[in-house]
Amino acid sequence: MKIIIGAQPNIFGFELKETEPIHSGYLTFSVSLSAHGLTGNHEDIQYSVAALNDFIDELTNLEATRQGEANLLHASHVTEHCPCRLKIFSLNRLGHMAIHAELLKTNSHPIQHTSKVTGVFEFEPGSLASILEDFQQLRSL
Repeated sequence: MKIIIGAQPNIFGFELKETEPIHSGYLTFSVSLSAHGLTGNHEDIQYSVAALNDFIDELTNLEATRQGEANLLHASHVTEHCPCRLKIFSLNRLGHMAIHAELLKTNSHPIQHTSKVTGVFEFEPGSLASILEDFQQLRSL
């Protein structure tokens, strides 16, 4: 299952890689970001089912009210080493929507280095309902 937010050239992709570990309380995703000419991806990011449920609840409220924000929180979101930060938020009272995404990846071959891609961009507000539906499908897996 792949969820896409945005349109070329600014796209955030979120793809479920493993469905089995739901009993363990975690799901593994591949995440990609292309924003303002920069690209990044991370192949193995685990989110707790509880964090995904909280995000879906916030996204449901955001879709209904067109005000506020929805944050997908990784277990390490309070540290500088968080592999992915995702926030979908309203820009104004007219219901315009935007996404703030940040990918951080540490590689250790051949030497250790960290790369970071951050993007903030608007997306079609009418697509919020389908984005919500896509995330809600994760609950039924």
